[in-house]
Amino acid sequence: MDEIFVLLKSADTAMVAVTVCVCQIIKRMLPAPPPEIVGAPYNPWSTIKRLAWVPFASAFLIGVFLSVAFALDYGQPMLTKVRAGLQTGAYSVAAWELWSNAKKLFGG
Repeated sequence: MDEIFVLLKSADTAMVAVTVCVCQIIKRMLPAPPPEIVGAPYNPWSTIKRLAWVPFASAFLIGVFLSVAFALDYGQPMLTKVRAGLQTGAYSVAAWELWSNAKKLFGG
C-alpha cells in the first residue's frame, strides 16, 4: 500500500495528470462526427474515427517531453532522461486509456 501512495505522490503522476488534461483539450479541438440523429447537438468530446489515434499519441509524446524537460537531475545524460521519459509516456498512455474507457463505460 505504501508503494501505491509513493506512486501517487510522485512527480510522474503530476506530469501524467497534466498530460491527461492537455489531451482532453486536444480531443476537444479535433472535429466531431455528425450526430446520429438529425438535428441533435454535436458532442464536443467525441472525435471522428480516423483521428481517434491523436489523443493516444499525444499522451505518449507529451508525457515523454514533460519528463525530459523537467528532469531534476541535471547531471544525468540525455539517454537516461529519455529512458525515464519513455516510462512516463507509457504511464500517461495507460492513464489516458483508463480515463477514456472509464468515461465510455459510465456513459460519458
